[in-house]
Amino acid sequence: MADTPGTDTKNLANFPEASGKTMSPPGFSKAINGYLTDYVKLADSKAGAIVGLNTLILGLVMAWGENDQGDILIHLFTIAFFVVGAGLAAFVIFPRMPRGGSGVIFWEDIRTYPTVEAYQNKLRSMDDQDVEDSYAYQNFYVSRVLHQKHFYIRWAMIVTVLGVLMAVADYWWL
Repeated sequence: MADTPGTDTKNLANFPEASGKTMSPPGFSKAINGYLTDYVKLADSKAGAIVGLNTLILGLVMAWGENDQGDILIHLFTIAFFVVGAGLAAFVIFPRMPRGGSGVIFWEDIRTYPTVEAYQNKLRSMDDQDVEDSYAYQNFYVSRVLHQKHFYIRWAMIVTVLGVLMAVADYWWL
């Protein structure tokens, strides 16, 4: 969950207001939440693999650096690319700790209820549309987190490929 974004009335004109009807079939927003959660897990797995690959290659590059007779600048850039690539990917995995609200789905929100009974009472007071709305709210923010994760994964992959190219050049000059 993140802070509520500023309202951009120009863009809101593209989205009609709700007509009072139910937003979607019961369970639809929960299914979307499951879909988004799977992609968050996949993004974290990709990032973990990139961290592992970068640290493995970084170890190899540093090991052959002791015998490196080539250009020290190429060697340092090679190391830098793998460190940055691993750092970008690690940032994807690192959990964000947003402020908790009063929602019923996000764990940081749930933990803000003073007792389990207070949380149960909140759940009991909700109708089907309230549940769908809660999932829609959660999905909106999870999609933003997912977008950010994939942005950093993309850059980690680009930096890793550049690091591999630099490692080839570095090895060539041994």
